[in-house]
Amino acid sequence: MTSSFRAMGTYFELVLFHEEERLLRSLVNEVREEVERLENKLSRFLPTSEVSRLNRTAGKGPVLIDYEMVEILSLALRYFRKTRGAFDITVAPLVREWGFYDRRPHLAEAARLRELLDRVGADKIELDVEKRQVRFLHPQLEIDLGAMGKGYALREVVTLLRRFGVTRGLLSFGGSSIYGLGDRPGACGWTFGFRYDEDPRIPPGTVNLRDQAFSMSGSTVRRFRQGDRVYGHILDPESGSPVERVQAVAVIHPDAVVAEILSTACMVLGPERSEAVLQEERARAIFAIRMGEEVALREMNFLEV
Repeated sequence: MTSSFRAMGTYFELVLFHEEERLLRSLVNEVREEVERLENKLSRFLPTSEVSRLNRTAGKGPVLIDYEMVEILSLALRYFRKTRGAFDITVAPLVREWGFYDRRPHLAEAARLRELLDRVGADKIELDVEKRQVRFLHPQLEIDLGAMGKGYALREVVTLLRRFGVTRGLLSFGGSSIYGLGDRPGACGWTFGFRYDEDPRIPPGTVNLRDQAFSMSGSTVRRFRQGDRVYGHILDPESGSPVERVQAVAVIHPDAVVAEILSTACMVLGPERSEAVLQEERARAIFAIRMGEEVALREMNFLEV
């Protein structure tokens, strides 16, 4: 069975296999409800979401949150520390200053970026797991879970499908966050092609997933050119400026949310500083790196076999 629906700023597509067609039809509806529930909870663009509530209130004092949000924020803070700040859910003020939120990107002033950096940094999030409370240590701190939300939704959907005995399928958020569940009929895993960029000089890639996730991050869609430089929407939390050296990163990992987190972090870290993290996480990453007017591919593979 195949199905698709609009979610999280893109289309969520499913290809599922099971001998009971009626079960699949029912599950597609449950998957849609679950993805919509998570979008309504995690989107910073919806004023009624949990993220929007935290952005309004957590800078004023401790706010009670549910167990799921405790899990999500704990995960974000763990990888903030593990990636030495490269993955940071508090860069929203910087993204806004560069004009990426309203799709009118422009150069940000250096003085303004220095000012905004004072209220950026996930180390300014105080999370009390036992009390289920979160507090922002800067009154103007904001969180944006866009760099992990689709991966978390994929993880939850896969858990849901497995609970009902569905063990074969391909799930995709717009081709950038994908999970291959089990084997495609008559094949081992799920094989598909992808592009790092629309630049024809960069060869496409191919990946095979079997109970693994694929996540692609890159400065390929939301970007603008100023003179001879191209600026994308993925920012270095330390400088407040767009990542320029790394064009895109594709990451493969058994956990969909970890794959999405690592693809963003590796964009910021670059291949040299990413190696230790990728090795610890047992992940595979392919970097598209700008070399003047050319783009070179570099792969690191620490997947367990």
